[in-house]
Amino acid sequence: MSSASSSRVSSPDCAQRDLVVLCDDEIGNRLAFRAVLELAGFRVIAANDAAEAVEQSRGLVPAVILLRVKNARTARDTLTSFVTIVGTEGIPIVAVSSNIYLNEKALEAAGFRALIRIPAAPRQIELSVRRSLEAARTGAAPGWIRLPPPHEA
Repeated sequence: MSSASSSRVSSPDCAQRDLVVLCDDEIGNRLAFRAVLELAGFRVIAANDAAEAVEQSRGLVPAVILLRVKNARTARDTLTSFVTIVGTEGIPIVAVSSNIYLNEKALEAAGFRALIRIPAAPRQIELSVRRSLEAARTGAAPGWIRLPPPHEA
């Protein structure tokens, strides 16, 4: 854990504008999201968990983080532990989940900025990241970023 602590990122102000960190324990999701985002021109660090994300990013500051959330009860704990390990407060973190019962208000209250429901259309994944980046760039107040439904993406 000490190597993770020393690799923590320093400030969202020095974020790499095209770097996306994806934390998902399912390799199929990591491969699919990486392919979609790299095709859209993003650099992607895909990790199984927060500690692996820190190791792979080696102190780089991502512009957006996509974090897998299994259920509403653990959403806040997942985000809190991730931010504690990675140290990325202020960077938009988007929840990724296949759980149809996740409540957007509960996720927002936990600190997430948006939700990508999987399976997701490739265009929706790209738009989710782009809208999150735009909100961060314009200095929009933290809050929920409205994403298009899959059929509109």
